[in-house]
Amino acid sequence: MHSSKLFTLLRGLQPEEIHWFQKFLKSPFYHNGSGNTLTFRLFEYIKKYYPELNSPKLAKEKVFQKLFPNEKFNVQKLRKVMYELALLTEEFFITMRLRKKHFQKKKLLVEELGERNLYKQFEKGTKGLMEELEKLPYRDISFYKEIYELSFNYSNHQETNRQKLNSKILKNSTEHLDYFYLLQKQQLDLGIKLHEKLFKEKVGLNSIRKAKTVLQEEPIFKIYQLINETITQPNNDELHQRIESLFKSNFKRFGRNDKIIILKILLNYSSSQINKGNSAFFSKMFLLYKFGLERNLLINNNQIGESIFSNIITVGTYAAEFEWIENFIENYKDYLPSSVKEDAICFGLSFLFYQQKEYFKAIDLILNHTFSKPLKTLKAKTILLRSYYEQYLIDNSYFELVIAQANAFEKFIRRNELIAENTKDQYLKFILFYRKIVNAHWQKKLDDALLIKLKNTTSVILKFWLLEKLTQLLQKK
Repeated sequence: MHSSKLFTLLRGLQPEEIHWFQKFLKSPFYHNGSGNTLTFRLFEYIKKYYPELNSPKLAKEKVFQKLFPNEKFNVQKLRKVMYELALLTEEFFITMRLRKKHFQKKKLLVEELGERNLYKQFEKGTKGLMEELEKLPYRDISFYKEIYELSFNYSNHQETNRQKLNSKILKNSTEHLDYFYLLQKQQLDLGIKLHEKLFKEKVGLNSIRKAKTVLQEEPIFKIYQLINETITQPNNDELHQRIESLFKSNFKRFGRNDKIIILKILLNYSSSQINKGNSAFFSKMFLLYKFGLERNLLINNNQIGESIFSNIITVGTYAAEFEWIENFIENYKDYLPSSVKEDAICFGLSFLFYQQKEYFKAIDLILNHTFSKPLKTLKAKTILLRSYYEQYLIDNSYFELVIAQANAFEKFIRRNELIAENTKDQYLKFILFYRKIVNAHWQKKLDDALLIKLKNTTSVILKFWLLEKLTQLLQKK
């Protein structure tokens, strides 16, 4: 036993830590707190012979007899207790280490808050840690590494609003990674040069060449090379197809965080194509979401983000996967955070009803629900207007109601100070063209000029829908 892993670990305890280790072992977090567990009794016996732990009384048979006085010697039974005490000793070392590392402790807490979907606390904690680092009088490897990691985790959190993201955060994420790399590389080069000087062995250049050769063959390296190419070629469909193919064929070779990042990039590309009017990407985006759900990339700590939940419903219904979407809402609604659950379900069902041409169901659902935030109201109102539009095409007596609803929506947008100006502009453009289409149809004055104007206007919410409806009317003219 003298050379066992347990005894080696226990010799690493400082004399002043013995008292705290005893308290640690008695903690009810690890057992019932009675102080009579086998691990605690084992330590109580061993500590008498600390720190040398080489007494003949620590022979396996003698220790076993103390723990199990009425049993025949069983080495496996003793090893199990020793193993459990060794694990607790390692856990104690980690705990004591964290007590000394105040910044790391706070950083771990912030990371945990982010993973538990406690976003407001995560955001506040991240910014607080960054401010704490910026106040330091020095800049070292640790500083650049911490700033980079905090910035990266914050900017890539699923609930971080990309449109409102401070450019300084993104700058920190890229610049400080470069600074960290360059400073660490300089220190590494210094170590290599000293090694070569002492042992006359050239290791630096060969190691770098070898690393580059290995990386060229790694899927993770290849896929990030392709992703970087998309920055200068954002509309290269073939490039994104190569990324998707490499991603799916080497799926097990990627870590979870990389899988989430790559999937998000593929989803964003599909979304950008849809926004340009390419409706074929609805089916492609739907399949990507299914892929992510099946591989548990969209659920974090038993929660699904509201935007992800709504997006899946939107693309799924556009892809005419109605039955699948009905099952999705039922099976995944309880994964939504309680604060957004009712709004998300209302939006999802009303959009599903609209796509199934059950317009009155969609209208009733929206009119009888009060959304908690202005942006959610905006999205719901677009479903309402589209439902009224479809009903108007069936029965033109709805004309005045359609125009009245559009006017009321415009007033809501203009009067609400919580809506960002660029968002207001996008929705107001939607209402403008919505009214023009309805009025032109009512007055029988539809022409291609309106279609050309719509195509040439940028930043219009649901532009693809407006184009689709206007084109249909012109074809029937």
